[in-house]
Amino acid sequence: MKNQTVACALVFYILISLQGCATRGAVGAAGPLDAKDIPEADPALDRYVAWVPRDAAQTPAVAIALIHISMGYAKEQAARSCCGDNRLVDGPVTEQTGPLAAIAPDAIGRYPAWFYRISLQPGLHGCEQTSAPQLYQAIQDNLPGWIRLETAVTTTPGTVTLRK
Repeated sequence: MKNQTVACALVFYILISLQGCATRGAVGAAGPLDAKDIPEADPALDRYVAWVPRDAAQTPAVAIALIHISMGYAKEQAARSCCGDNRLVDGPVTEQTGPLAAIAPDAIGRYPAWFYRISLQPGLHGCEQTSAPQLYQAIQDNLPGWIRLETAVTTTPGTVTLRK
């Protein structure tokens, strides 16, 4: 009898916890954010920017899972094609924004989405035999169309350039 009480309490706790995960980031009374209302990221950081279609991920938790699985797959495929079997490691994460219920920008189709951005210190590690531009391009080539990899803007005296 005691085990049944403990099991029921555990199931109740899990269900309450999952409810919070499923509703976090849900569309509010004001509706989804427009893409132009989302604050810009620090241009000195690398960024993964995702606009997960809400028909592919009904909850923010599912959207986050899809994003991280997609990023891991893309890095694994890039490492296999460019570096043999080495593992690619991003710089440390410095900021995460979202998931936010939003409308994707016009440029990619203006659809209901979960916006999620991960900002990291610039640079990939683990593959010295391939240039950074090749690695970034290989990762982007393996990401779904709703995620893009934006590289940091670097400053040199008198100029600002996009690092490739």
